[in-house]
Amino acid sequence: MEKYLYDSNLLKNLAIKNDQFKYTIRPLMVDDFERGHLQLLSQLTKVGNVSDESYRAQFERMKKSGQYYVTVIVDEETDRLIASATLFTEYKFIHNCAKRGRIEDVIVDKEYRGQRLGNILIDTLKQLAQNMECYKLTLDCNDDMIPFYNKFSFQYEPGRSNLMTIRFNYD
Repeated sequence: MEKYLYDSNLLKNLAIKNDQFKYTIRPLMVDDFERGHLQLLSQLTKVGNVSDESYRAQFERMKKSGQYYVTVIVDEETDRLIASATLFTEYKFIHNCAKRGRIEDVIVDKEYRGQRLGNILIDTLKQLAQNMECYKLTLDCNDDMIPFYNKFSFQYEPGRSNLMTIRFNYD
């Protein structure tokens, strides 16, 4: 039995805007370590030396929290992950105890870029957030990616769009 990070039925009623879509879109699975999930993420940022055991433990923590919706696109011919993005939800006291959504770790394998896979992932996570009644959906991105995210109605909010960071080095 395949173990998904979240209920795959959440994806069934979403409208994917690509009639020619030849790949599989689904929740992350515990066995995706073997399908190259970390190699894919390494095209985005530093991953580190993560063992299969550590990956599975982190997967279980994320699944148990019920707040992570890592969604992947799989090329079934090669049985490899070719795109991935995360929707993280957090509960708030504000806005009548609403839920906020946040998109993180969006990556399309360099060999598959130009096929609108990023569009499909972002649109999918946007629909998921709406279906979960998130009062807002946010993301951080490099300046050169702003036009891409503008296509999905993400907007820079003057006076409110300052990303502040503290990085702690534990290596």
